Amino acid sequence: MSKFNLKLIAFTRDLLNVFVSHEMIHGSKIRSLEIELRYNELLLNGMRAKDARYKVADEFFRSEKSIQSIIYKKTNIHSLKSRHNDISN
Repeated sequence: MSKFNLKLIAFTRDLLNVFVSHEMIHGSKIRSLEIELRYNELLLNGMRAKDARYKVADEFFRSEKSIQSIIYKKTNIHSLKSRHNDISN
C-alpha cells in the first residue's frame, strides 16, 4: 500500500467537498465519486475486488450490482476524444 495513493484519495475527497460547497459539482454526482474513491482505497489496502464491492455496498446502503455498475461504468471513447480535441483547440 502506498502512502502517496492514500494521501491522494484524501486530497481528492477534500477537493470534491470544496467543489460541492461552491456549487461547481452537483451534490448527486459526489456520491458516485465517493463510492469509487472508497473502493480504490480498499483495494490499495489489499482487499480483494469482490470483497471491496460488498463492503462498499454495505457502507453506502446499495446493492453490490449497483456498486459494480458505478465502478465498472463504460466510457465512450469517442466522447473522450472529442472532449480532448475541444480542449486542445
